Amino acid sequence: MKQADTVLEIAGSNVPVVAAQLAEARFNLAQCKMTAPSDGYVVNWQVQDGTMLVPMPTAAAGTFVDTTSISVFAAFPQNYLANVRPGDEVEMVLDAHPGAIFRGSVDTIIPASGGGQLTPSGEIPGAAKATSVGLFAVKIRFDGDTDPRALSMGTGGTAAIYTARGKPVHVISKVTLRMKKWLLYVWPSAAG
Repeated sequence: MKQADTVLEIAGSNVPVVAAQLAEARFNLAQCKMTAPSDGYVVNWQVQDGTMLVPMPTAAAGTFVDTTSISVFAAFPQNYLANVRPGDEVEMVLDAHPGAIFRGSVDTIIPASGGGQLTPSGEIPGAAKATSVGLFAVKIRFDGDTDPRALSMGTGGTAAIYTARGKPVHVISKVTLRMKKWLLYVWPSAAG
């Protein structure tokens, strides 16, 4: 009986150690779970069994694409946007959808360019480094039944904005877009 009591006492003294190991294992398992901040999907997933990720990674484990709010952006030179206003009509021909014209309207003009950013360094930037192609982004809102979630991220194409000024020449852009939408069937790289 005394021997059984000793074995039971030794086993009882190991309980806190095993409980701590179990708590640590549960914590580590919880750290393996990643939850998305919203509806979407992951592309370029770089994680394999055995991969260790840290809170401050030097490279992303993947890219999360949020599908709750899909937007289309078109880049235009600054001077092209002088008369563009939110609500202006937009037509788009997308390379991945030959024969189709997508309609929308201007949501927002984003008056900022990546050319205005410089990499921090101890050097004074030379004039050659302070260049910009001067493209501004225009956020486009789809009209009608078009579901922007059906489009692939990064889809290329051509967009035309029809402003209140210049209505007599809108027909030129309309004809050009319609030619491009059909040309994509026979020459997929022609629209670019």
